Amino acid sequence: MITTRAEHEDEIKRLLTMKLPDTVQVGSMPLGLDEPKALDVRPGGAVWLVYAGGKPDPGQGDQDGAHRTGWVWSCLVLAKAYRGSTKANASALELLEIVDDVLNGAEIDFREVVSLGDKLLTLPQGKGLIGYEAQFRVEVFKDRK
Repeated sequence: MITTRAEHEDEIKRLLTMKLPDTVQVGSMPLGLDEPKALDVRPGGAVWLVYAGGKPDPGQGDQDGAHRTGWVWSCLVLAKAYRGSTKANASALELLEIVDDVLNGAEIDFREVVSLGDKLLTLPQGKGLIGYEAQFRVEVFKDRK
């Protein structure tokens, strides 16, 4: 049974690794774009996972034995070239489509993964990168302590 944030993140990585091309780097970047290696992207592109936080759903009284919580992950989708001319350079939009197709509606231990949308990333100039951030939510039930 998958119960922790780390286990959910491992499962998200596994799902992405199964469907993305072998040339795409997939991994965790706890600090997001502040991570020193985040912008060190191979020609095939990269998808970095960042746990973006979570909070209990509103409207649940203190008497409940468990509460519904949404855990959110950001997928930072980076590519070396935008609509590049060589097959080795996957475009950020192509990678974004794969990530969305894989994760939106996927199930992790009977919990549905839902897309919260995506946006263009602002990346440092001169790195030759373009990227998008796509966010996904997993609803879990946690015991009150």
